[in-house]
Amino acid sequence: GGSYSVVVRWQAADAFTEQDLRPLLLAAAGSAAPEAATSIRAAALAVAGRKALLQVPAAVAEALVSSRALVDRGLQVSFAGGAAEAAAAAKEAAAHGAAPSGGPPDQLPEGWRTAIAPDGRPYFYHAPSRRTRWKRPAAGGGGDRLSHEALEVATLERLRRASEAQRQARGGV
Repeated sequence: GGSYSVVVRWQAADAFTEQDLRPLLLAAAGSAAPEAATSIRAAALAVAGRKALLQVPAAVAEALVSSRALVDRGLQVSFAGGAAEAAAAAKEAAAHGAAPSGGPPDQLPEGWRTAIAPDGRPYFYHAPSRRTRWKRPAAGGGGDRLSHEALEVATLERLRRASEAQRQARGGV
């Protein structure tokens, strides 16, 4: 049950618009979730740079996140700030050497997780304070600047709401 924000990302060499993404999302989730077609057609899809954000029911979000077809098209799909995104970030951080310097991500102080910056470098995110830092936190440590990820998700959410308002102003097109 419930509704989830899903983030779709792609490489700089690729260029996707709302018109490009919507049919791909429909095809990817259609067979796995019966309500996919209706919810993806109705969803406001905010596209900014190399990312898009949409809000869909849980079953549709699961189908999109686990879609091999989207991966094959060069798209990375994750829950916005969710466990799947954290797991992917931890895996990528390990590939970039973040884990050996201070242990695996699950040994971070409470509230901290490993994430990946847009340039590919691992950083550390403190969820309760929404702060980030480059250096692995010591037990009880705090963040040292606003989280890029939190700002990105908030910006995409504002774009999604603006897109939905425009859609409603045009008569639900």
